[in-house]
Amino acid sequence: MVQAVEDDVWDIMSQSLLVEGDSTPEIVTATPPLPPGFTPAPPATPTVAVAWQTSAPREPVPTGGVVELGIRNENGAPGETQAIGVQVNLPDGSSVSMQGTVVGEE
Repeated sequence: MVQAVEDDVWDIMSQSLLVEGDSTPEIVTATPPLPPGFTPAPPATPTVAVAWQTSAPREPVPTGGVVELGIRNENGAPGETQAIGVQVNLPDGSSVSMQGTVVGEE
């Protein structure tokens, strides 16, 4: 008996959701009410994508020579800091890893 009533209710609901000439039911999304005292979070501030710029010597460096590598965030704000990890692969197949912080120029 309960199943028959549920089926009847579903049939009535399905028919009322159909648009004339369309066999697909319309989907309606309702937002549930917020609890009393609830304060929604402020909208997120847009973020700017990080655009890393790197620099390295363009000519071969003699064995044992010191090489300076550079990295900066092209879109970084003055004083903005970002933690980074860097891995440099050496010609002999070994690698060197370091961690540091990139700080935006003032």
